[in-house]
Amino acid sequence: MLPPYVLGLFREYYKQDITADFLNEIEGKADYLEIPKGKILFSDKDPRKTFLIIRGSLVQFVITPQGEEKAIMFNTESFLPFSGNTFFGVEESSVHHFARVNEDIKVVVIPYDFVVGAVTKYPFFAQKVYLNTLLYIQTLNHLQNHFTGLTSLAFLDWLLQHYSFLFQRFQSKDIASFMGITPTWLSSLKQKVYKN
Repeated sequence: MLPPYVLGLFREYYKQDITADFLNEIEGKADYLEIPKGKILFSDKDPRKTFLIIRGSLVQFVITPQGEEKAIMFNTESFLPFSGNTFFGVEESSVHHFARVNEDIKVVVIPYDFVVGAVTKYPFFAQKVYLNTLLYIQTLNHLQNHFTGLTSLAFLDWLLQHYSFLFQRFQSKDIASFMGITPTWLSSLKQKVYKN
């Protein structure tokens, strides 16, 4: 069951396109959760679901075959707010995925089968899903291209210029993990960036 204010957010987001049928259906099938910092929101072993962040943030990780956790993405209510294990391909994967709550989080949990059905049933929903998926892919490519093409120092400088909110809302150890460096090295690189 969704709180009335969450249904109001859906109305505001979809504006005049939203239908009463959609609202009734999502109210009956989606759940609203508040989860404290540090808890696991989802993993690739859970049933497939999509999570819409209303407030808060999370960090997505992979677990290597050696058991090491590596940060792979950050999500907030305004930066890639849709997340979930619906995006994970678990077949033939040598790593596992999970998401840890970074700040106390409020989320709408949308079952995978609802999303699949609603995409064919509600054109306004399909359009938003498509645009959000496109944005997600563009953002991943943007980050990956700069990560691959720049030195650690240049990439950190670029991140600070274009994604400075990451440094305000996420722990240095997770940002360092995302960059493939140690927290100590990240601190050293920050000093170099700030000197320039």
